[in-house]
Amino acid sequence: MLTWHLPNNFNFFNYRKNELKPLLLSGVARRVAVTLISIFSPIYIYEIGQKYGLDSRYAIIVVLLYYVIAILSKTISLSFSENLSQKIGFKSMIWASFVPFVIFILSLVFTSLCPYLLIPAAIFWGIHVGFFWWGYHGYFIKEGDGDHFGLNIGEARFLETIVAVLSPFLGALLISFLGFNSLYIFSGVFMGIALLLLGKDHERRQRRDIKFSEVISLIKSHKSISLAYIGSSAETILYMVIWPVFLFRFFGQVISLGAVVSVSIFFAAIFSLVLGRWVDKQGERKIISIGVPLVTLSWIIRIIKKSLPIFILADSVWNFGQRMVELPLNTLTYKKGVEGGSARAILFRETAITIGGLLSLILLIVWMLYGGRLEEGFIIAAVLSTLPLIAVYKRKLQDK
Repeated sequence: MLTWHLPNNFNFFNYRKNELKPLLLSGVARRVAVTLISIFSPIYIYEIGQKYGLDSRYAIIVVLLYYVIAILSKTISLSFSENLSQKIGFKSMIWASFVPFVIFILSLVFTSLCPYLLIPAAIFWGIHVGFFWWGYHGYFIKEGDGDHFGLNIGEARFLETIVAVLSPFLGALLISFLGFNSLYIFSGVFMGIALLLLGKDHERRQRRDIKFSEVISLIKSHKSISLAYIGSSAETILYMVIWPVFLFRFFGQVISLGAVVSVSIFFAAIFSLVLGRWVDKQGERKIISIGVPLVTLSWIIRIIKKSLPIFILADSVWNFGQRMVELPLNTLTYKKGVEGGSARAILFRETAITIGGLLSLILLIVWMLYGGRLEEGFIIAAVLSTLPLIAVYKRKLQDK
């Protein structure tokens, strides 16, 4: 039987960890749904705000507050996730995340009739994210190849990115011809497919209880690593929230937005796979030291020049750089999960990125309340993106 071989010895169909295949395939289907939601929901909320008489500034603040609520909800759900995963297992946590997802979709669909439904939408989206990522990271730690976590993650991101290339443009077409509700229904279908691909066999459970106070102590004692997670998540949440809204306001429609994101994702697809093997060979420190300046540069490019080709360039540079920061940090999480317990590693990561997300959103809300412009949020993102360099220069990350 002939099998197609991708670069760097990637061969998914003969994957050594067979138990990981369903998780990766499920992640591919979920990536379609989440890409559509994450790119276009900020625009949908922005338009809802304007529909009910808010000017542009306060409509943007509503978008930011929506994500503050979602992050707070996710934080609370983590305590339930930690306890629940001991009883039902990590895969079942992913299945359980579908219930709040359905409520989230229904809330958004009817938000055009009642804007206050944005509140339960944000709450249940946060619960979904908390449940899903607890299950995903936990199962990945249990079933991944400890010596090749970087390659494992790179393969996962490669598969997810391939299907995500057309998702933004497809989402833009759906919105243009059928409206936002069609987008959310379409996302729900792919989320259901993700669960079917995941299955329920080969369940793995969390065995050790972890107290939140332990994680806070770890964050205090590992300040440099904590700042790496905080800075990366702070910058990423700003990208997810303000970049789509900015592009929508700049172009006045969603087609160009979808084109910019699709093209930049395409350029980053193969890069994820190559990067994964490089992380295993080089270690986290060297990769992050290259990735952080690229992320920062992408925001500087956005500030200096504004045009379609420049936006594609900036977004492509961001995709390259962001993967060079995110992938090593995730690899570090999984390695620490093997060494010191999956629950501790996951909760440490999720708590740190929660702090980062809240920090960046609150900073931008205050900035805009005092007369700042959305575009000036690019400066905040650029500054926060440099925080992972602290761990690099203090040599708190691994070299090989």
